[in-house]
Amino acid sequence: MDNKYYKFSGKVSPSYIALFVGGLLAVAVLSFLYALGMYYMPMVYLCILISGAYAFAVSFIAKKMAEWGKSRNRALWAVTLISFFAVFVYVHFTAYAAIVFTDSGIIDMEYFWFLLTNPGGDDWYFGTYYLYSEIIVPYGVWSWGNSVTTNADTVNGAFLVFIWVVEHLLVLLATVAFPSAYSRPFFEETGRWGVERNYDIAWEHQPKTAFNGIRQAFETENSDFFRDMAPTDPNEAKRCQLTCFADPYNEQERLVLNLVNIQTTIDKKGNAKTSTQRIVKLIYASETFLRRLDAFAAEAREAADKAAAESESAGAEEQEDTGYDIQAPAGVNAKDPGGDDGFDDNDDGYDDEEEDE
Repeated sequence: MDNKYYKFSGKVSPSYIALFVGGLLAVAVLSFLYALGMYYMPMVYLCILISGAYAFAVSFIAKKMAEWGKSRNRALWAVTLISFFAVFVYVHFTAYAAIVFTDSGIIDMEYFWFLLTNPGGDDWYFGTYYLYSEIIVPYGVWSWGNSVTTNADTVNGAFLVFIWVVEHLLVLLATVAFPSAYSRPFFEETGRWGVERNYDIAWEHQPKTAFNGIRQAFETENSDFFRDMAPTDPNEAKRCQLTCFADPYNEQERLVLNLVNIQTTIDKKGNAKTSTQRIVKLIYASETFLRRLDAFAAEAREAADKAAAESESAGAEEQEDTGYDIQAPAGVNAKDPGGDDGFDDNDDGYDDEEEDE
């Protein structure tokens, strides 16, 4: 059944080379701005936001490079990210050193360019290697609560190196974690990336024990299997969601489907966190099979809406009818409620004679 699943061809457009060079330049500029932000930002939380924003921007660049360069090669994407990371580390540390040793202003651009092109230094100026090994790392340039300081409480030595290693690894992991271009297929026949077609097909969140049966049903296009699966609202926080990708120039040809368990939870701070669990990944399917699934989902939604309407109507009728048969007391004329009913009109729950005593 391997031929039922989509696989990237590994091909790439020649234009990717120009995009790669442009991407490196863009990452270099972002890394320079990152160094400025991390040096002059005194708040740790904002530094974390800067790191997250940088990772998102680099991931976005890599994604657009793959889309515009029509790269269907995951290995090339990995090489691209590694190259971007190398540029990030080099430019970031170079710019940081230039900022630290700039006498006036934010940064001496001429000195920055010297360090960038001469990391080992020359007969007149120290290079980046010397600045870090002999000054910045041993003595430090910042302390907790201060972005720039020269006091004895600076973070330095092995602990400073450890912080930088963790920082850069987190940036790398965040960059990889953002969605890439390879979440959708590329149709070789027309040379276009697949576009998502909107279908409101969703079922209740599926247990792991059902995964194999669901995969077999997709592989054999057994649409009857899904009659027994309970549908749900596509906007439900916990659901099993079907997505469909089609060739934008030939939508009636082969389709590619994804099936994912989705669960959205709200933490104590009110932040939404979404986790996904892939059940079926990029499997070919016919238009007929998809239409059957859509028809089943529509029928199930219609039945559910009808049942909900009937339940609501029954609840309204029950609210109108109290369900009690009120009988008039003995000796009371129901047609003349103003007559003698055998009770004291001023009855307060106590016997009048006992009250007189």
